[in-house]
Amino acid sequence: MANITRDDWQMKVENDLVEDKGDYKKNINREVSILQNCEHVSVVKYYESWREHGKAGSDLAAIYIQMEHCPLDLYEFCGSIKNIYKRNTNQVICLVSYFVMLTMVEEILVALDYLHSKNIMHRDIKQWNILLKRDGDNWVKLSDFGLAKVEDAYSQTHTNVGTATYKAPEVKWGGHYTTSADVLSLGIMLIQFFDLDINKQNVHHELKDLFASMIAGKATERPTCKQALASISQPPLIYDLDKTSNTTMIRAHSSHIIDNRLSFNSVKHI
Repeated sequence: MANITRDDWQMKVENDLVEDKGDYKKNINREVSILQNCEHVSVVKYYESWREHGKAGSDLAAIYIQMEHCPLDLYEFCGSIKNIYKRNTNQVICLVSYFVMLTMVEEILVALDYLHSKNIMHRDIKQWNILLKRDGDNWVKLSDFGLAKVEDAYSQTHTNVGTATYKAPEVKWGGHYTTSADVLSLGIMLIQFFDLDINKQNVHHELKDLFASMIAGKATERPTCKQALASISQPPLIYDLDKTSNTTMIRAHSSHIIDNRLSFNSVKHI
């Protein structure tokens, strides 16, 4: 393994019963297995894991998962953006803020599309599980695979898991579901992130139409991550149609804002 400094990693600790043979232990083992098999700039990097027994006579053990350190999550970052660029729900988003958020969305979709290409359902997409860290030209790090599962062509997934607010109806009802359930969770998260009312078509109606399709009640009517990514990469969702120097300056300023917020949060946690 390459040399890793303390600033590069963070630890996830799971308490476990030594004799537990149930789903909890299975989920931990599955999380480690999925992390080991994921290699993508927008997925949190796995380093190693190990299990330590508790004190003599105790049934408790701790499982440690060492992963890439990321200074903050999307929820914290979203709060910062709202403080800098104050607006009411459903008002027009200023250009710099729009570029910052659209950059995040593109990277999240790329990360989730990568998982889905490996037949992995995340099953707990929400702002707290999207971490941020500067990595080359990327910021997003998809994390927390405690509920993730590999889709099996020979069996169906029915387990009701995830965070209630972000669950697809087929998950809530205990029906068969696929990676499209992640798309619905992401759609709900993005509506919150952009602070838009999709029932009002007065501003950003193209974005609202995309988000509305992502939260469609029928799984078959939702776009894939690849299709959603194609939508936000094309006019009219992309503002910089003329590729002007002014747009280049706005993109650079957007990057500067993200980097400053990450730097501030890194110092705060030292």
